Amino acid sequence: MHSYLHHMADTHPSQFSNSVSTNASNFNFKNTAGGIKTDTRGYVRLTCYQSDPPSVARRELLDQVIAALQLTGWTKVLVDQRRQLPYSEQDEAWILLDWLPRAVTQSGYRHVAILPSSKHLVRLHTYHLQTEARARYRVVSRIFEEGEDAASAWLLT
Repeated sequence: MHSYLHHMADTHPSQFSNSVSTNASNFNFKNTAGGIKTDTRGYVRLTCYQSDPPSVARRELLDQVIAALQLTGWTKVLVDQRRQLPYSEQDEAWILLDWLPRAVTQSGYRHVAILPSSKHLVRLHTYHLQTEARARYRVVSRIFEEGEDAASAWLLT
């Protein structure tokens, strides 16, 4: 965890709580923004919760995706956004300008399958991030309206 997150966690401990279990075959992390677990078939699964967590919790969650990818050596993520609320403009900018370049360079992040939200604003944010991630960082992504089985199958090809 970055020192900024340590500082925020120490300063505002009531804003979020988290739990983490880390080994390559069974990485688990949860906080108020969502949860992460490894799928033994070869990808990391990120589930976004239906909550409006503080930015520090969302950022911590995404930083743990990098940690899971580094630990496993995998490059693929399944993101379940079906219950996600929209990101703030600041969080979207942080993802694009800070998190994505770190995810690509530090963990080899390259593929993402997305189970989309039904919320229009979340879909717009996702489309923007998808387009920019492809153009700037060569991240290959696909949205799967048809569900998790199709998303998993695509990641495993």
